[in-house]
Amino acid sequence: MENYTEKELLDKIENFRPENDDFTPLENLFNELYDNFFKTNTSNKAMVALFKVLERFSEVSEPNVFWNIMYSLEDMDGFEQEYVNSLKRKASDITIMNLNALFNSNVIYVGNEKMEDLLYHIINNPNTSSSTVKYIKEEFVKIEEEEEKVKDEIELEKKTSDKNIKEKSKKWWEFWK
Repeated sequence: MENYTEKELLDKIENFRPENDDFTPLENLFNELYDNFFKTNTSNKAMVALFKVLERFSEVSEPNVFWNIMYSLEDMDGFEQEYVNSLKRKASDITIMNLNALFNSNVIYVGNEKMEDLLYHIINNPNTSSSTVKYIKEEFVKIEEEEEKVKDEIELEKKTSDKNIKEKSKKWWEFWK
């Protein structure tokens, strides 16, 4: 493999188009970028270029290269703000699944953006695919619904318990009369 400069690699990554759904060349370019530049110095330009790859192939999550890109991005300085920027431009399957993990961990802010505001923006963004909107509405709400259900069950249990205690107290009181 040739030794490319960071700019040359980023240009090749930005212009990548798979042939016959083969993402191996992208994986090779990413690995070279990672090995030669990420380990020593990460440029904001590289981070943006990689997020744009995820955006361009927004409904592709199978090839490992996309997960490798996401995991590598998470370790970079400035990740959160570029992550928010990417989600606002065009959420991809991978960035949304990652956001769902944050949501399930009760993260309230992503970078400087409140989670609910970010989700609202993504859902109302014309660049967001209908399948992503559906996923958000189904998966991100389920957790809240489950939490509400658990709260309701606890409340019902408490009321039932309180009622039983009052009935037992009443019986004891009548017994002692």
